[in-house]
Amino acid sequence: MRSSTITRANPVLNSSVYLLACDGGIRLDRLNNFVQFLYLQVLDILTTVAFLLNGVREANPVVRFALEAAPSPFLGLLVVKLVAVALAIYCVRRARLRLLARVNWFFAALVAWNLFVLILSSPGLGIRS
Repeated sequence: MRSSTITRANPVLNSSVYLLACDGGIRLDRLNNFVQFLYLQVLDILTTVAFLLNGVREANPVVRFALEAAPSPFLGLLVVKLVAVALAIYCVRRARLRLLARVNWFFAALVAWNLFVLILSSPGLGIRS
């Protein structure tokens, strides 16, 4: 397991290192995937807002519904992201780290794609039709 290699490499970080979370604890090795997930969610929010400000329609039908049903699009986006964070907490607490890592890979690719499209569609490049 990854935590055992960390433990041997650094005796200060042993298996009793915990962070408080609700009624139990989150081991340090589980925290890395969760922090990455949070970071990618923030980046996804920023790229989604950038798309919306540039007049691009949301491609995900669930997120699109939340954007249209909420009093403001930003509030709808935040609700969707809060649900995503709740699911990530479930994955961490149930030790579904491989699933969370795969979700992180997906969101990393999504954010990279969003940035790529935003750069290509910027008026300075002259590519926009």
